[in-house]
Amino acid sequence: EVGEEEEDAAQYRAVVKLLVTFLEPDWVNPWQTKTAQRSTGSGAVIRRDANGGGLILTAAHVVANSTFIQVQLANSPDKVPARVVGVLHEVDLALVAVDEGLDGVDPVPLPEDADIRLPRLREKVYVLGFPVGGNDLSITEGVVSRVEVQTYSHSHARALAVTVDAAINS
Repeated sequence: EVGEEEEDAAQYRAVVKLLVTFLEPDWVNPWQTKTAQRSTGSGAVIRRDANGGGLILTAAHVVANSTFIQVQLANSPDKVPARVVGVLHEVDLALVAVDEGLDGVDPVPLPEDADIRLPRLREKVYVLGFPVGGNDLSITEGVVSRVEVQTYSHSHARALAVTVDAAINS
């Protein structure tokens, strides 16, 4: 019999760390390049193929201006190269593909058409990810505190957003 803790750990393996090298454009001197910088972010495996590759959903700001991306599973030293396959800056979402490294990872289950709904106010939520400066998976709990149209800071577009009271990057 699988214990509840082991079941949770297997479920959380779908949350991955992205290690990103990026070059921001120099708008003042466009003929010059700025120094490459590094950052990290989080993503969720939403599809895995038979060869161990798959798709990862992340935020567009995590992979913006990226020149090199690696994906790392929680509690693993291994990193695999990744590439951006789609970006929707308006709502700060991106899809990243890997060709290997997701063996044994069950993707986050996506809802079927009949199950798609907006979260309710005060509904319990869990926020999983790799906060700035952290190497271990962080899990916090909170509630939905607001569902409304907001201006996204990454694109300045107005779109539906869900606000939660769980700490994310701390």
